[in-house]
Amino acid sequence: MGATGRRLSVIICSLNRMTALQGTLAAIHELVVPPGWDVELLLVDNGSTDGTAELMQSFRPEAICARALSMPLRGRSNALNMALAEAQGDIIVLTDDDVRPRHDWLERLCTPIFEGECDAAVGRTTLAPELERPELTWFHRSLLACTDHLQEQQNPDLVGANMAFRREALERVPALDLELGPGALGFMDDTLFSRQLKAAGFRTRFVGNAGVEHHPDPARINRASMLRQAQMLGASEAYVDHHWSHLSVRAPRLQCVVRSLRLGAWRATNRAEARAPSIASWNELVRVIRIAYFRQFAIECSRPRNYALQGLKHV
Repeated sequence: MGATGRRLSVIICSLNRMTALQGTLAAIHELVVPPGWDVELLLVDNGSTDGTAELMQSFRPEAICARALSMPLRGRSNALNMALAEAQGDIIVLTDDDVRPRHDWLERLCTPIFEGECDAAVGRTTLAPELERPELTWFHRSLLACTDHLQEQQNPDLVGANMAFRREALERVPALDLELGPGALGFMDDTLFSRQLKAAGFRTRFVGNAGVEHHPDPARINRASMLRQAQMLGASEAYVDHHWSHLSVRAPRLQCVVRSLRLGAWRATNRAEARAPSIASWNELVRVIRIAYFRQFAIECSRPRNYALQGLKHV
């Protein structure tokens, strides 16, 4: 496909994040759109009460056609699915309401798809410098949607803060799962979607020079918040493993109890690490994830599966 006639749809959803969104829209305003590219921006208010909707409606960038949408039913997957149905681009780009893209972000992220090198791409997401801490590992950063631990590789999972895919993918994988992502179990809406794309034969790629900078609420980078995010990740993994991967787990309730006891013993033995107010350690987070996983698996295994084995559509 030539450089002319390249159509993109960029989607941003937000719920009561007006301050964060202001920074994102300022960066969007500075994006360089290559000649011949037609870019639309879909801004989806997900039931905000803080002025986010008004900010979206008033945003008028010079090089991009912006449209404000409203999805009062909360949950990022609800908002994204509505926007996907509205998007007109040949490539659909997803990002978050608290990132700052580089001026050349769109060109770098989408060119490999336009050139046929891949069907979907995940770019590099780094943490804002003012939020960096020495104790943050790659795992902590991954909970904050950062992808700077990825290498130039084929077929990685996509991350919703910085991803793009061919519109044709929606003919095979039509929507994100409403039980996953923020506003639901918390994580893995983008992960399951990307695994479904790969199961359908679409190729994904990490594009390291397509960068955005993540500016999450600083309150997310503390011990209590990290533990909550670990619980949500464990529950989300259990949902995907039961409904999509069709895994079986023996006695999940018993495993939850056993691992809870082990966590208590670990905390008693490692009091300094377990009581650090600034951030939960990797050791503690992994234990919390597994407890949440088995707890949620006990719930999910009592339900009929929502997908055929590695299926592309919710049944």
